[in-house]
Amino acid sequence: IELLRKEIISILEKNYDEKIKRKLIPFYFRSAIREVIKTGYVANNFEEFIEGIKVSSINSLFYHLVTSKIEKKSPINEYSKWLIEIGEKEKAEKIEKLDIYSGTLYKIKVKILSILEE
Repeated sequence: IELLRKEIISILEKNYDEKIKRKLIPFYFRSAIREVIKTGYVANNFEEFIEGIKVSSINSLFYHLVTSKIEKKSPINEYSKWLIEIGEKEKAEKIEKLDIYSGTLYKIKVKILSILEE
């Protein structure tokens, strides 16, 4: 049996390739800590909302389109929710339907502004 064991080990060692080695590299899971801060921009009407979107960072855009939706367990993003509240349901629906993962957030921002300025 010992001879057989040594033979198996010898075969395994000869056939141990890089592919197997790569599978043994550990993956380290991490988490991120984020901080939500007020930007100082406030929209009291539709025109101010458009200006707010124009001057907002991509981080703000991501927060209002994605993060807040997850945190608040809301079916719609914050932009669309506010637009519905002020009577802009059609624009809200168009923004909600945007596939925010199909391009960069810069492109999404341009699309949102285009919808708002129609």
